[in-house]
This record gives sequence, C-alpha cells and structure tokens, in this order.
Amino acid sequence: MKALSEDIQYHNFEDVTVDWSSLSMLLKPQRNNVNNEKKMGQLHSMLSGVAIVVKHLKMLHISKIRIVDFCSGAGHLGILVAHYFPECQIILVETKWGSLRYAKERVEKLSLENVTICLAHMDQFCGDFEVGVSLHACGSAQTL
Repeated sequence: MKALSEDIQYHNFEDVTVDWSSLSMLLKPQRNNVNNEKKMGQLHSMLSGVAIVVKHLKMLHISKIRIVDFCSGAGHLGILVAHYFPECQIILVETKWGSLRYAKERVEKLSLENVTICLAHMDQFCGDFEVGVSLHACGSAQTL
C-alpha cells in the first residue's frame, strides 16, 4: 500500500480560481471596509492547498471530510473553505468569543449549513478531523 504522499504530485496553486469580484462581501477579508489584497493572497494559497488535500481524500473514498480551522479568528479561511467545499464539514476553533460571534453572523447570513463554531483553545479541541488548517496560529499554538 502506497502512502498518500507518494501519489501527490507538484501542483500549480493557480488551479483554484478565486474571483473575488463575484464573491459576497461576507466572504472577503475586510479591514475598515477596505479589501485586504495581502490577506486575499494568503487565503487563495491556503484554499489551493486545501483543494489538493480534499481531492486526494476523495480519491481514497473518504466521504466525510472534516476540516478544522484552528485559531480561526473571524473565520476568513474556514468560511471561504466552507463556501468552496459545501460537501465538507468545517469547524472554526477560536478562543475569542467576539471573533466567533462575527464569524457566526457571517455564516448565518451566507446560509452555510456546513460550519460549526467551537470556542476553545486549539489544544483543547478533541474532535475527529481529516484536515487541520490555520492561517495565523500564534503564541503557544506555534509549538503544538
């Protein structure tokens, strides 16, 4: 049996196209109501990586794919992943209730049925998952 890594080829991260102009404002990173170009680039790169992993998990016939966005903040990455992968279950894990409250509002307004919100530190999270991501893990999260 081959390891998953033996089957992964180098991919062009441009394979996932994010047309920011066509997306809802609720899916775009905002800072003082101004789109953040740097953050959009980071989100695009992470989304592309997630797309490759999800594709390979599907090839392995894993039907229930749970993706945890650790240190999710306001959920910019996790909510975008939920939008592009509605067949996956997305779990936002964050310690700041204010950030999660904003994420929850966005999830509800976008009518995303595949997002769960979890108020916890990442080392307290004990759920099962296939993919873990984090756009900005800082502090003690960097050593886990």
